[in-house]
Amino acid sequence: MKIAQRNFPIEDHSDYVTSSRSDVPVYKKMGISLYLMRYREEWGKFKGGYFVVNEGSKETYHSEDSSPFKALSSALQAWKRRRSLIKDQEDLVAILDGSKYGFCPLVTLRDSWDAGNCETGTRAWIEQKGITRKLVPGIILLDYLEENLVLNVAKQVCKRVEQEVALQE
Repeated sequence: MKIAQRNFPIEDHSDYVTSSRSDVPVYKKMGISLYLMRYREEWGKFKGGYFVVNEGSKETYHSEDSSPFKALSSALQAWKRRRSLIKDQEDLVAILDGSKYGFCPLVTLRDSWDAGNCETGTRAWIEQKGITRKLVPGIILLDYLEENLVLNVAKQVCKRVEQEVALQE
């Protein structure tokens, strides 16, 4: 049966991706549930994957992997990266606005992916916010820090900047 013909009764809008997922998980163990999902790409074609939910922390992850094991592994790695980023909010703001090192860092798509966000969600967020450039100044992220996934990107940018500055010293 094709992915477009399957029944996906639950619609989800987390992580800036509108997807439909099955109501029964294909895997559930130790507080993590894995659901089949589908979403519509830019050109209207359905694409499938897995929607992974950490029931304890309420974290979610959309995986485009065709294997449930790869999807679960990708989600666990993404959540680990999200949690391991810089924790100090004041330092984060000082780096993003340029006051700490004297320059405002540029943010790329790669920063979002390195922060554990999926490509589809990143592109959807960029489109929703009307951002048309491939590189944006980090200060732009300050307006969206209340959104956890953006906060994770900001933390990743700060981590990258601190590593680059340390290499220059």
